[in-house]
Amino acid sequence: MSAVDLLDWGQPSFPHDVVVKEPTPIFPGERLVIEWTWRNPRWVTDVTVDVRIGDQLLIREKAPAPGSTLLIDPPADRGMAQLLYRIGAKVVTLTLLTDQGISVYGNCELLVKSPSIGDWWSWKWPNRDPVPWKAKYSIGGELMNAGLSSLRCLQATFREISPEGDDRPLSITPPDLEAPPNHPLRLEKESICQDWIWFKAWSPIYRKTFTYTLDLEIADEYGNRYLVRDRPPWLVNIQVSADKRKYGYLDVFLRGAAGGLTLGFSFLGQKAIKLAKQAWGAAGHNQATGALGAGKMAEDPPEPDYQFTDRVPIDDYESTPTGDWGDLAPIAEALTLIDRVISSAEALARIENKWLGAREQGEIEWVRIQRIDYLSLLARVSTSSDRILDLAATLSRMSVLPRDQVGPQLDQWHEEGVPADIVSSWFKYEVPLELSQLAASWAALRGARSWPEGGIGVLISNAALMARSIVNDLVRANPVSSTDEPSRSA
Repeated sequence: MSAVDLLDWGQPSFPHDVVVKEPTPIFPGERLVIEWTWRNPRWVTDVTVDVRIGDQLLIREKAPAPGSTLLIDPPADRGMAQLLYRIGAKVVTLTLLTDQGISVYGNCELLVKSPSIGDWWSWKWPNRDPVPWKAKYSIGGELMNAGLSSLRCLQATFREISPEGDDRPLSITPPDLEAPPNHPLRLEKESICQDWIWFKAWSPIYRKTFTYTLDLEIADEYGNRYLVRDRPPWLVNIQVSADKRKYGYLDVFLRGAAGGLTLGFSFLGQKAIKLAKQAWGAAGHNQATGALGAGKMAEDPPEPDYQFTDRVPIDDYESTPTGDWGDLAPIAEALTLIDRVISSAEALARIENKWLGAREQGEIEWVRIQRIDYLSLLARVSTSSDRILDLAATLSRMSVLPRDQVGPQLDQWHEEGVPADIVSSWFKYEVPLELSQLAASWAALRGARSWPEGGIGVLISNAALMARSIVNDLVRANPVSSTDEPSRSA
């Protein structure tokens, strides 16, 4: 190097350092852009540029001596890539080496930012609102990878919070596959079922809203880990269907009729007690008889029955009222038909479950047999629809224990309590204890104000109309319909 060259340099004792512009912060997987300049001597035209993080060489390339812009793509070496893209600040050092053996240095601080991975999450399932009560559903969603590195799930938990505040974790097995950029990472918990006892006399719970939150731990291909929490919760409404509720409504009407007929014993005699017990049994509260009843049907869970070779006897559902009921005959017939509807609905549900079980097992012959049984019973119960409607109209006009007849007695019992001889009569005629308590509390709490103005006929008429609606639902929602003529032979 000549003296002239050194003078041209401007600082004979030491070369100028490299000036490195601070790079724009990057995300993992993003190209790194580094701009540098150097006040080089005129006799140095090219240099070799080394870019290092710590003592690890990131890139080496030739560049013009006055400066250049380096475009650094993600390194193929995984260890080097992880060093570069580890989230946080790091120092990047540039070394310029001239052909004459002169080295000059410069550095800058590089910031690798954490992407807002939580914003990439969206709830997807369930995709219907409301979800039917006792129906299985999936909860979950997708994390759309909007970044530049592959993602994988390390740990995933959904939390379910009930309206009562119960909190339960729902752990998810992380998927094995990674989600490359612009692909979703799907997380789903299947077969969730809400089966609370919604039917409660006088205060049923038809709808609940469950809240779901998210707790994820995600890792990218560079070893960065991310926690995804505090995302907006997902609200899932579970609702008892209108068809299912009708069993609850029917139970309420039958309970009211049973209680009213029990109180009407002093006016109608033993016949009222018999009818009260029949209404109570149809409602499903007579445990001694093993009756299912409307209240029990409300909680009946539909599910495949694999004992499909055991057929449900359908000839047992042809009951007709017996005995001389006199003026109360329409009530007796209506209660008998209502009981037949409830029993048939229970039997149809059992047959449907067996039909489903046979289908799942691939037993085609038993699918056919259960279908025939279903259609046979459905045809029988559907014939009662018109008669129930006629009875409902008749009952609505009947003056059975109207308020103006029983009101004074109820008001007296409201003040003094139900007389001991009446309670003894209930015991004598084996009125169920719960029914006796219902009737006594009815009179004690409100007296005549609790009594329907038109009498007991109105309650039974409403029960009959509800039973007819159930029949129509069964016909309309027939799951095993066929053009085959119903036949018991198989």
